[in-house]
Amino acid sequence: MGLGGGLLAAIFVTEALVHGGFFVPYAVGVFVMVGLCARFFGKVRLPVYIAATLGLTALLLLIGIP
Repeated sequence: MGLGGGLLAAIFVTEALVHGGFFVPYAVGVFVMVGLCARFFGKVRLPVYIAATLGLTALLLLIGIP
């Protein structure tokens, strides 16, 4: 739940950055909601989730989005 949720949030964040920031509120919402689900249902610690999301976001920005 943590790594997959981090990937989902990272995808939304990078899409928000690519499209000029129009989807930033959606990306923040996805980040928070997936983080809460990962914490309560997946027993994932929040620092691990945040680190996974930031790392995957940096990786997606480095690789590039088609």
